[in-house]
Amino acid sequence: MPPTYQGTHQATVTGGPDGTTSSNAADVVWNDPTEIDKTLAVYDNKVTEGAAPVHLGDAVWNAAGTPITFTYELTLPVPANTEGTCAPPFENLAWLGGDGVTPTDLQSGATAVICVPAVIPPEPPQESPLPDTGGPDGQLLLWGLGMLLSGAAIVLMSARRRRS
Repeated sequence: MPPTYQGTHQATVTGGPDGTTSSNAADVVWNDPTEIDKTLAVYDNKVTEGAAPVHLGDAVWNAAGTPITFTYELTLPVPANTEGTCAPPFENLAWLGGDGVTPTDLQSGATAVICVPAVIPPEPPQESPLPDTGGPDGQLLLWGLGMLLSGAAIVLMSARRRRS
């Protein structure tokens, strides 16, 4: 229960070039407080890109202080295939109350920027510091095979001579 207030409220104004004084009094009157704004409409300006603000629903006050959540998705276009460029900033604003067209002082917003990342080109192949060994050249393979067979023939002939 609110306290009881009694008395008189008096206002006195002095002014003008001659210092005139004016005064007025009134009895103090207490009005019982009333609850207002327990339910506020929630609006968002970017539920659909380029469309008018949308009424997402109502936020209703509760003694537990439980937040009211409104969920939606919005797909935004990525800039044309121009590497390293960004689209203009995307500004999103939500607010409570009002006419749904003009944001009120009870608002919150965020800004996002969508960019196409710059692609780093691959480095050109560098020359090896090692000398060329012939690589996949078949001639080197034939020389190696010939040396292997020659060595095997020498070992076999040497073994036969020892036996005889």
